[in-house]
Amino acid sequence: MPRTNKLYPLVICLSNSFYSKNINCYFLYLTSLCFLAYFFLFRRYLVCYIFCSSMSRIGKKTILLPNTVQLSFDENTNVIKVVGPLGELQFKLHPKVKVSIESNQANVSVEDANDRKQRAIWGTSRAIINNMVQGVTTGFAKEVELNGVGFKMDLQSAQKKLVVHIGFSHPVYVDIPDGIQLSLEKNKLIGKSIDKQLIGNFFTNLHNMKPCDPYKQKGFRFPDRYYLKKVGKKAGK
Repeated sequence: MPRTNKLYPLVICLSNSFYSKNINCYFLYLTSLCFLAYFFLFRRYLVCYIFCSSMSRIGKKTILLPNTVQLSFDENTNVIKVVGPLGELQFKLHPKVKVSIESNQANVSVEDANDRKQRAIWGTSRAIINNMVQGVTTGFAKEVELNGVGFKMDLQSAQKKLVVHIGFSHPVYVDIPDGIQLSLEKNKLIGKSIDKQLIGNFFTNLHNMKPCDPYKQKGFRFPDRYYLKKVGKKAGK
């Protein structure tokens, strides 16, 4: 049933109480309006207060550590270090975030779980640590395609540069950060890294240089992303 049909009886009741001359009906009318306004304006915060008042759904999850991964946390500097078969990663956590390590698992906590900002930091910190564990274990991979007549990419591994021809009057030279391994297959660029944030920022900045055109589909595009294709103007008959 549409929402308007559900609210129709309530609207009729409120309108009848407004046109009535009884003082109790006026009180009911004003109280109902205040309740409806409060509910529609603050329903998001009401749901968060009821269901998420003291715990973070992401932060409270336990991080499982493989046997090949070593995780250490320095309480003085709040720096967490993860060592695995593919490499080593470090990250400085927020001062309010603490990590407890027990054999093959780690738990993340905050000082005040009722504080809204600390709950947000709680879940974010747990996700970052989990990505670090996954990065040193299996790594992350990302792909981007370049389509268009005259558009091409050249990889200069010795200079750690990526040369991109995307329709400008000059080629664009992109520096390859340390920690990212790139390989080129025709018009597809494949990157691998143990740092999810590093490889994500690199490919996002590269994609934003020449995003996929909605009419001719020229430019960079991610294989797993949907791109809207528009119909161009047609000549009149």
